[in-house]
Amino acid sequence: MSFLRKSIFVTGGQMAGILLNMLAGVIYSRALGPNGMGQYELFRSSQMVVVTFLSLGMGNASIYFLNNLKYTPRHIVSNTTKVSLLFGLLLIVGFTAAIFFNPGYFGEISFIIALLFAMGSAALVNITTLRPVLVAQLASKRMVMVDMLPRIIILLSGVLMLCIHQKSPGFAITALGIGNAAACCALFYFLKEHIDLRAPLDWKTLGALLKYSIKLSASSFLYVLTANVTVMLLRYSQLENFSQVGLYTRAVAISGMITIIPSTVGPLLYAKWAGLKGDLLTNQAQFAMRVSSSISFAISAVVFLFSRQIIHLLYGPAFYGANVALRILAPSLVFITITSICNNLLAGDGKATITMYILAVTFTIVAGVTWLTVGRLGIEGAALAVLCGNVFSAVANLVVCNRHYGLNFAKCVGIRPSDVKTLMKSLKFR
Repeated sequence: MSFLRKSIFVTGGQMAGILLNMLAGVIYSRALGPNGMGQYELFRSSQMVVVTFLSLGMGNASIYFLNNLKYTPRHIVSNTTKVSLLFGLLLIVGFTAAIFFNPGYFGEISFIIALLFAMGSAALVNITTLRPVLVAQLASKRMVMVDMLPRIIILLSGVLMLCIHQKSPGFAITALGIGNAAACCALFYFLKEHIDLRAPLDWKTLGALLKYSIKLSASSFLYVLTANVTVMLLRYSQLENFSQVGLYTRAVAISGMITIIPSTVGPLLYAKWAGLKGDLLTNQAQFAMRVSSSISFAISAVVFLFSRQIIHLLYGPAFYGANVALRILAPSLVFITITSICNNLLAGDGKATITMYILAVTFTIVAGVTWLTVGRLGIEGAALAVLCGNVFSAVANLVVCNRHYGLNFAKCVGIRPSDVKTLMKSLKFR
């Protein structure tokens, strides 16, 4: 399979995975209701934060060591596997204890379910660490299989819940753990020829790998923490039940769905950035900003006006309470789009560190506003915190891009007839 076909296959798998996640979210919401869905999403958010922290960015660092420094896959995989297995074991013990002995926060969960979920989280640490090896090998079919397996298991579990009228969050949480464990087993099978647990640890290589990986992981961890801190703080302020968390996460899920639409146009807009300098780069960035922000604004307006109908269509009347949060989150799409374009511009020019600093301040704003408002405003406060964070991130990125690339704010707003013609030519060409 050629590189182009492999890229198309992986991209198709990613899009299919997103659709499966959306469908599973709809099914789980209708089966569990706001309270059950809130508990399930709290587990997912906690898992994402812990796993991102423990994986330490070793996976992405492995790609650099394999492709650029020409280390053998056996040498890298054997060392990183031992580290991820150790971290996974610590996670199983710590996460199980935290969940089982803290029912006031996580809810009443049996020890077996807590253990299975923690084991699935440990499996996810291994997946996050080792899957990039498949990326370095361009093993597209194996990549897609590892990505799709947990999503398929979670989706089928949701269908089973509807069929047998099972409305237990514990069932959904168990499916989450089993799905990750199954994907991890498949990944170990694919990499078995490179795994040698009897070989001694190469502390020098491991030290260099961790030093490089921690630099890479900072931005990823900040991003995940920013995306999930509202859920965790909302739960902390609403301990009587999980309904507020369930309603808020459904509003966030819809926002995530609509974010995909302008992002699909992205490659057509900034694929030519590589190699451009000066006014050519500035004009291309302004063109991308005008088109993407205009599309985002139109979608945001539709979501704002028809938020209640969208919620009814996807999740049913039980989730009408998410309407107020969704209407606050809707304008965020415009600011997220602006931030995304600026991040691509900065990353393509080797200035990703600036993005990390902006993200750190964004996290502080989101966490601070959430902490100050959710006690009185509930999900409205959480949504307001996200909106404030997105506004700051977009403005800060625009200021930075104006300083480095001379972006004219006035030329970044409002799509022009010439932009439509250029976009249509790009579509026809592709």
